[in-house]
Amino acid sequence: MDNNLLLVDDDKELCSMLRNYLALEGFKTDVLHNGESAAEQAITGQYNLVILDIMLPGQSGFEVLKAIRDTSAVPVLMLTARGEDVDSVVGLELGADDYLSKPFTDDELLIAVNGGILVKHGETLALATRMAVKGELGSLRSAVEKFLNEVDEKERKARTAVAKMEADLIRRFVEFGKNA
Repeated sequence: MDNNLLLVDDDKELCSMLRNYLALEGFKTDVLHNGESAAEQAITGQYNLVILDIMLPGQSGFEVLKAIRDTSAVPVLMLTARGEDVDSVVGLELGADDYLSKPFTDDELLIAVNGGILVKHGETLALATRMAVKGELGSLRSAVEKFLNEVDEKERKARTAVAKMEADLIRRFVEFGKNA
């Protein structure tokens, strides 16, 4: 499966930098600079993830997200420079899968992108956390191994990195719960 992304942001310089970085990480990224055609392009079925800025000319990112959610479940990562909590709450309530405030590091972006792709395939941190809390880490491990064997090499590399971070986070939650 190809790692196709749609990046919608009016900052052309940022788009160029992100496209180049994501290409180095194995992603093909198409870019749009306004909201007017973004929803139509996002729902074509050719993207694993949409990276969507809130402040766009034409239509806001929130309006684009509403239009996407009317017909598609493609994962959406919202971006904003405003950094206000209300933006993240509204975006998540409208159906965004994750939220990233500018400025962000390359690692933060890569984690969010890989996490969004995992969401598309039904692998969620919430499920893993519930299994870990119930003491089902063995089941989780075998489920993750089965899942990883079903994807191609590019996705496997991305998912493995995210899964290791999630597993470490889950272990820390479990340890914290035992010590509390």
